[in-house]
Amino acid sequence: MGGCFSFDTAPTATPIGSALPPVTSRPTLPPRTSLRVALDAEPGGLLPNARDRNARLVAGLLYSRLYRLDGALRPQPDLAEGPPAVSSDGLRWQVTLRPGVTFHDGSPLTVTDVLGSYRMAISPACPFGEVCDRAREQLSGVDQVGERGLVFMLNRPSGALGSTVLAQLEILPTAALRASLERLVAATGAVGRDRLAELALRIEAATNAEECLVEAPPPSCDAATYVPELEATLRLAGGALPEQARFLRADGSVDRDAYAGALAGLLDDLVAVLDAPAEDDRLAAALPLLDLGRQPVGSGPFRFERHVPGESLTLARNEAYFGGRAGTNGVELVIMRDAAAAATALRTGDVDWLPRIRADEVPRLETDGGLRVAAQPAGRFLAIVFNVRAGRPYADAAARRAFARCIDRPRIIDEATGGRGRPVRLPTWPSSWAAQRPPDEPPRDVSAARGLLEAAGWARGADGIYARDGIRLSSRLAVRPTRGDQLAFARAAAEQLAECGIELRVQESELSSSDLLRQLEYPNDFDTFLHAYGLGADPSLDLGVLHSARVTSEQKPGDANIGGWADPETDRLLDAAAASTDEGARADAYARLVTRLAELVPILPLWYDLEYAAVSGRLREAGEPVDPSRPGYGRAPERWTLAAP
Repeated sequence: MGGCFSFDTAPTATPIGSALPPVTSRPTLPPRTSLRVALDAEPGGLLPNARDRNARLVAGLLYSRLYRLDGALRPQPDLAEGPPAVSSDGLRWQVTLRPGVTFHDGSPLTVTDVLGSYRMAISPACPFGEVCDRAREQLSGVDQVGERGLVFMLNRPSGALGSTVLAQLEILPTAALRASLERLVAATGAVGRDRLAELALRIEAATNAEECLVEAPPPSCDAATYVPELEATLRLAGGALPEQARFLRADGSVDRDAYAGALAGLLDDLVAVLDAPAEDDRLAAALPLLDLGRQPVGSGPFRFERHVPGESLTLARNEAYFGGRAGTNGVELVIMRDAAAAATALRTGDVDWLPRIRADEVPRLETDGGLRVAAQPAGRFLAIVFNVRAGRPYADAAARRAFARCIDRPRIIDEATGGRGRPVRLPTWPSSWAAQRPPDEPPRDVSAARGLLEAAGWARGADGIYARDGIRLSSRLAVRPTRGDQLAFARAAAEQLAECGIELRVQESELSSSDLLRQLEYPNDFDTFLHAYGLGADPSLDLGVLHSARVTSEQKPGDANIGGWADPETDRLLDAAAASTDEGARADAYARLVTRLAELVPILPLWYDLEYAAVSGRLREAGEPVDPSRPGYGRAPERWTLAAP
């Protein structure tokens, strides 16, 4: 079966700055059989609707999915007994569940539970973040087939369904959800829908009143003013209040405005629950409010045991886990907002894993031979986007080719990032099954770049800059001054481009909201734009932003194709790859597409944003030290064991 998604491999982190003295001795620690993880912030919730990274890490420990993604972005069976059976027309995917799976409370996990979770996912009130859009886009419905079978009906053939939906959605216990919903609705009856709606409208009107636009608005304009009333109403209505520890500022104080916004959102959710026309919609809308969020029940390798908001979350091993007993007795996730303190805790053995560390903590961790430190792409890459619309200098492919040929991209990236940048050759995860060897990148050649321009009718002006039909080959590139690596790259590129008669005016700018919107939204007032592209669960998401259907327009001002790239062959290859369920055919289409993009250069990929992780040398997987540079190394921490200190 085709599909994809993964973290990526990367070279071991290079030292940054001056390293602090290493720990020369470690205290003798009592034997510990639970994995200890330091998180930099409180998880955003314990149900699958939370969107932050720490919450996703917790969800991976608590819950199961039909499939899980391996390091090459391929879905592998989890709750599913095997790969899906896909109909000849690609419109029906049948999945059979493993037998004998149970939830942490001992209840059996059945087709009913999977149906319940997926019907919430395609509900208009879906609370599961991006997977909601993917599910609604691809699925027309889900039904039961036999005792353990499910059939997914697709709106159109999609090779990405496995990676973007079936490997993304955690399965919740339907019976427990319904019981929790019944308790919520019963409690809400004491308040009444009209009272809840009146409060929501009153707060919205007060905080958006005309008097709030003055320099010193009255307290009624401040959302935090309504926190006591919101808390009292939500408690009376049976809603679970969010932990204030999720809304802390850097100094440890509660951000009352952010907390008030979360409360107001829950109030809107509560009204939506009471207004929902069907049970699936009601469950979906209610999920953030349910008391099940305080005592979550999943079927994953670990079960919930204890939560001290702002301090720690303790999980115990699920002895009945269908994937086999975890290698540690449990997982203790400790909230450590101080990056230096977390690094010290890892060095002294108080914690075993830092899933994310600050770059300035890397040097002293690298000096410690008892640790393993590595960098990986953080799910984003930087690229220069060319505006290819008519009347723009880079509407001409020759101008874009000359731009790319005129800069020594690998060398400039290396110098600008201090040797830590990883150049992008393919605009997707490098570890993906679709990431075949890209076309060879030609070396910088000033003469060749000028030749491309002159063959296309560009003539060098008295100022040394090429022009054609009254359009100078000149553009502005705005760069945030706080990003020294980007600024260094842009300035070095501008120097090299000047030798080719191409002007790149580098502007240090914090990019105000209005300036950013002028470039990101239609009519996209830029010629060259430094853009961070996110990487998704399938190459169709990464490369699909270049489909002509995604071009920004008056009707779709905020779509993804900001440069206006519209190429029939690009569309054909993207459509063919998206519709096929044959991995080989998909990989071939993407390889052809990458070759075409390298030739026509609608965007110029630069480098991946990196993030660092560190693990204790005590951690083992299949007898070998856990390697944080390995693709998808942290996808299955239940397989890890702790060696003796």
